Amino acid sequence: MQFGIYFPPIGHFERRSEKSEERNLILLEYADKLGFDYAWFAEDFLDNSQSASQYMNLISVATDLTQNIKIGFGIARPSNQKVLSLANQIATLDSITQERIAFGIGPGFLPPDSPQIGFDNVEFDSLVSCIEMAKSKFIDRALEQQHNRLSSNHRGQKNVYLMPAKIFVASQSSPIAAVLAGRFGLGMLTLGAVTTNGFNNLPYIWELYEKNARKNEHICDRARWSLTLPMHLAETNIDARRDVEFGLKQWVKELQENTTFVIPKESNSVDQIIETGLGVIGTHVDATRKIRELQQQSGGFGCLLLTAHNWVDLEKSKQSLKIFQGYIINAV
Repeated sequence: MQFGIYFPPIGHFERRSEKSEERNLILLEYADKLGFDYAWFAEDFLDNSQSASQYMNLISVATDLTQNIKIGFGIARPSNQKVLSLANQIATLDSITQERIAFGIGPGFLPPDSPQIGFDNVEFDSLVSCIEMAKSKFIDRALEQQHNRLSSNHRGQKNVYLMPAKIFVASQSSPIAAVLAGRFGLGMLTLGAVTTNGFNNLPYIWELYEKNARKNEHICDRARWSLTLPMHLAETNIDARRDVEFGLKQWVKELQENTTFVIPKESNSVDQIIETGLGVIGTHVDATRKIRELQQQSGGFGCLLLTAHNWVDLEKSKQSLKIFQGYIINAV
């Protein structure tokens, strides 16, 4: 199994401020030194006022600060024009950084029971178009970089091996990600695996992925399925509970106001977060138990992404990553 860190578009006191971005980059650099495999940065949407260069600058800085960790950048509900520009630049940067870049596209934090599995017909078709364009750009770049190994007629094949590992379809727990990831032979990122609905739906999500992948003659590989999990670890449960007093209530409030995660209004205490399964607050023993639960419920997945948050201050966040690395990553 691989491990990573996921930086969501919400959950920060100073969203998109220099202070929050600096915190994320510090954690990124530290995660790289600890041996984490992936770091994902997410944007809830790209509107017309936001240029692709803003996000490319972030990715460039992230790659400069790190040595080995793979950098993923995900966008939700993008326009065709944004995807075309970003996919082209990301595919180029991927070749420069020795294939350390991944690209995510998805519907964002949509409820799983929305009409047309989260989209209306127009939005669904638009997302399909975006994925097709991104896939084409990555294949073009792969062919350009390895022309001596791949001939131009490979573009028409369904299973160009260089590309699927670079593109992921992400959603809270909506079936749309499974349908499209399977249809196009891409990776899958489930952001709401620890919510009640998301956890219960994990077997169904894989079933949909597998069905659509086989239908389109793609290989079904659980290693390309990533789940996210909010977590804070300390040496003792008492310490972990004390640490999260720093920002847990604010985190819950932002989730309730900005996403479709179904979170009880009273879920602002440590006990309620743990009981509802929304996160791990405790020791490495609690972390191991939760990971096993996710493995058993899902049938297996390839990468666990620890959701970055402001439950605790920066130093406590780094300590938590260190504990995770010592007891979980090293054990694997």
